[in-house]
Amino acid sequence: KIATDKIAPSFTVTITGASGVSGRPVNKGAATSKLSVSVVSDEPLNAAPTIRFMDFDYDKDGDDQLEVKTVGTSLTGVATAGATNTWSTSATQAGSGVAIGLVGVHVTGTDKNGNAGKTAGLGAAIAANVSADLSKIALAQFDNALPSPTITMTPTVSSNTTESTKPFIKIAFGEAKEAQINTTNGNPATQTPVDSLSFAQVNAAAVKVEIDAHNDVTLTKLDLVDADGTITDLLGTQGVVSTDSFVVALPTLAVGTYTVKVNGTDAVGNKLASDATYALTVKARAAYKVALSPGFNLISLPGDPTAPAIDSVLPSTHPATTVLSYQPDNAAGPWLVATRTSGTDWSANSANTLTEIRSGHGYWVQTGAFTALSTMIPERDPSQVLPTFPVVAGWNLLGVVDLAVAATTATVSADTYLASITWTVAYTFDTQSNAWTKITKGSSPAGVLNNGQGAWVWSEKKDVLAP
Repeated sequence: KIATDKIAPSFTVTITGASGVSGRPVNKGAATSKLSVSVVSDEPLNAAPTIRFMDFDYDKDGDDQLEVKTVGTSLTGVATAGATNTWSTSATQAGSGVAIGLVGVHVTGTDKNGNAGKTAGLGAAIAANVSADLSKIALAQFDNALPSPTITMTPTVSSNTTESTKPFIKIAFGEAKEAQINTTNGNPATQTPVDSLSFAQVNAAAVKVEIDAHNDVTLTKLDLVDADGTITDLLGTQGVVSTDSFVVALPTLAVGTYTVKVNGTDAVGNKLASDATYALTVKARAAYKVALSPGFNLISLPGDPTAPAIDSVLPSTHPATTVLSYQPDNAAGPWLVATRTSGTDWSANSANTLTEIRSGHGYWVQTGAFTALSTMIPERDPSQVLPTFPVVAGWNLLGVVDLAVAATTATVSADTYLASITWTVAYTFDTQSNAWTKITKGSSPAGVLNNGQGAWVWSEKKDVLAP
């Protein structure tokens, strides 16, 4: 008998992209920039193989799977001179017939005995909506743009405005997310963009395939421009957050307006056609305000004032006439008292024992009007040791300290704030309703303390509050 060849040919596919770029082949999605494909067959063919690019999407028909989205133009391989059973072709993104982003190459061909072969990775003959396994497909990318970065600043008091003289700028290009695929898990209404997918293997661990394998961005420009047009070159001072994100600490800034200008390049040389810009304003730090109502108000400050003297915190123009603070660890305590005649300085009364208003303590402030307490509280110096406050066994009149010096709308769980001491019960007071609020440790829902509030707190023992 004469043996008959019934074995289909198999193909080895090699894709070549931009020179000097490691990893997955990639090239610019431009009219003249091409991906090259070389195909080697394990046996002679009766004709040159057909080579097609394809791109992908997820769940086209609700099948909860990755599928071929577009089948590209049929390209006929050209025999490679001096090589056996080897063909090649190339295509621009436009000529390939597929979209920018992740692409695969599929090859079909027939040997001399009519056996049809194809490359692996598809659930059926190549067509739109056929399932695709990226772990078995020769992959490449067309990349035609560097995404415009998202530029943000911290800290801010409003959009693009800060009171900090040394704010931070974060620059996130989103290069790692520009070619994501939306998975739906069978429900198109709940699409989730992902940058990688896993594919099950027979008798082996699943293989994870990254959708966009080229995430690196190199900053080429990082300028700070002031209102007079003076440019400070900050390139090289930035820190790296991730492959496509950066952060820079701006130099000490005076009050005024500034513009940050940014540009960069990706793995294949894409850059922004024009610099990305971020306009920011540095404004003078605003005074911290605690609302007061006629009567006694139980208050505190989240940080120490720039000028803690009571004459500075509550000047003679303020209608408050009495301030009390319970400080049993103070030699002049336990009650420290300050009183005055309306329109005069507190220091004019030599009998006063309360001379400063600082963070950590609670204060009873008696006033006859709705005039807020208004005082400057500086940014906390991060190089300084964090504050602590002594607590006695029994009742303590404590303040709510906040390292961020957030507004009085900011809240914190009492359990969280008082976690460093052995406490059981606390009380806050609302002047307008003349009502006490009792807070017990471990209550559900948890009791809440507001910035600007003072609180009576019962401690089981002498302790130290580390807010």
